[in-house]
Amino acid sequence: MFDILRANTNDTSSSSSEPRRHRRQKFNTYMNYYNSSIDLSSKTKGLTNSSETNSKDVTDPEFDHEDYDYDRHDGIKELRKRNLLRDILFGIEDNLEPCIEYDRNIFYKFLITPYQFGKNKQLYRNFISEIVENNDMVEFQHLLGTNYTQETVLNWVKTQKDYNITFDHLVLMDESSIVNLEMIEYNLLNKGYQDKDNEKISAKLPNIIWGNFETPLADNMVIIGEKAFKTIIENKEVIKNSKYSNLITQAYFYIKEKSQTLSNKLEEIFFINDPEGFILWTGKIEEIPQITTIGVGKLQMTEDFNQVTEHLSISYVPVCHFTTSSEGEPKIAVVTSSSFKDRFVDCKQSIIDIAFESIENKRIYAQEHRYPIIPLQTYRRGMITWGNIDTIKMTLPYYDWILWIDTNSVITNYNVSLSEMIKKFYLIVGKRIVKDDNIDESEIYKIGKETFDKTVDIVVAEPTKEEEEFNAGMLLFKHSGWSFGFIRNVQALRNKRMKEEGVMWKLLEEFPEFKQRMLLLSHEEYPLSASPKYWKEGDFILNYGSENCPAGSITNSLKKLKETKKNS
Repeated sequence: MFDILRANTNDTSSSSSEPRRHRRQKFNTYMNYYNSSIDLSSKTKGLTNSSETNSKDVTDPEFDHEDYDYDRHDGIKELRKRNLLRDILFGIEDNLEPCIEYDRNIFYKFLITPYQFGKNKQLYRNFISEIVENNDMVEFQHLLGTNYTQETVLNWVKTQKDYNITFDHLVLMDESSIVNLEMIEYNLLNKGYQDKDNEKISAKLPNIIWGNFETPLADNMVIIGEKAFKTIIENKEVIKNSKYSNLITQAYFYIKEKSQTLSNKLEEIFFINDPEGFILWTGKIEEIPQITTIGVGKLQMTEDFNQVTEHLSISYVPVCHFTTSSEGEPKIAVVTSSSFKDRFVDCKQSIIDIAFESIENKRIYAQEHRYPIIPLQTYRRGMITWGNIDTIKMTLPYYDWILWIDTNSVITNYNVSLSEMIKKFYLIVGKRIVKDDNIDESEIYKIGKETFDKTVDIVVAEPTKEEEEFNAGMLLFKHSGWSFGFIRNVQALRNKRMKEEGVMWKLLEEFPEFKQRMLLLSHEEYPLSASPKYWKEGDFILNYGSENCPAGSITNSLKKLKETKKNS
């Protein structure tokens, strides 16, 4: 029961070719942050995505969650540490090309306790931005003022079955650890793997629990098989032991001490205590064996993580396949801001209070049409809306078209396909050119397509009679040299007293030639984005950009949209 397993490295066979079960992953990785000194927030809301999973767990008093930035003396602080782990473990450097779905053999999540930033609203906004940008964090809001333990994490993992998220093996690690996921997969799934009696252990894999349980803190890194996980949860009250903080470690010693009187289920658990595979950082890289080491804990600084990663040749494991558009279809992304700030300080309801609901509205639409959704924060200059054009500039190089949707906008018709929308634009452009009613519509479409493809780089709703400038709540940008040139011109006129749409409209007035590359659509031609006064059922986007405090109106619209979808 307590054998140490080592793979036969000469046997390169692997079970990775076996068919995947529905939404079942080889590994679910959970990374969670837990600190007894956290200030807790009653405002922060948890975000759970029913298509992904991951977590981690350990107590580390060196890390103070009130400090959200980087401190070279104390080590890596929250945001930078998570970004570092995203990069090292999964190759995620940014969210410019995000996963549409986790379609490889791994899901992951960072599990964290709630944050409180006091009166520092900018830190709080940065935290919310990180959540919506990465969509890989779960905040245990219900744990306000309570202990946050490994048992908490395991109980949460159990609930994910309700969302059709299951796994073959679960990897738990804390924020001060790094593990070699590729090596874990090789060791567990290699068909040549044998135990001390030279028996194939494939039948035991679901009952495996692998880690270092006799070294404090090293036991924060553990791999758990599906059946072993279920058995631990079912018997957690029996195996509890206050001498050990982690539930899995409690189970290890319980089974070791009572091996002669175990129930059938507990007897089936196959513990692998591996002090050579899971070790703690001593500050000396030469003390880490390259052959046997699977995971290293108690890492503090960026340099520590980088040294260990390089020393062990740890390769990242991608969590999804790179997305490509269907043949003949443009590559499209939905882009929005992850910076939530009201224009006025006295709003009864703040826009940041509905950040998750607002992003979820865009995410649902994007997922239904298999578009990447990219919330991004580039707001750095104290100008509330100027991050929008910066965000478009950052994401445009990766896609054929970018659909920009403002945080003040609500998608009210999920059925609108952008590819089909563009085809309708072909017909609109063709009808503007062809005045002869006798021309066949297919010929008009052909003329419109040729003209649109050659001359249109930006699509935007035309200003209504009441508006002095067009509404930038929804913009469609084409990947072209002209688009990048237009963006540079807008940025060159950056003005704190004007919003982006004002500067864009000013450019069009002063340089009419810019209009030749833009398709300005009236609401009658195509209802792109409408203010509440002009919006009607079936329109694509409802924009509240003209309201000083739009959060309340957005909330009401989202509620109505949810009710309509529920009743349809």
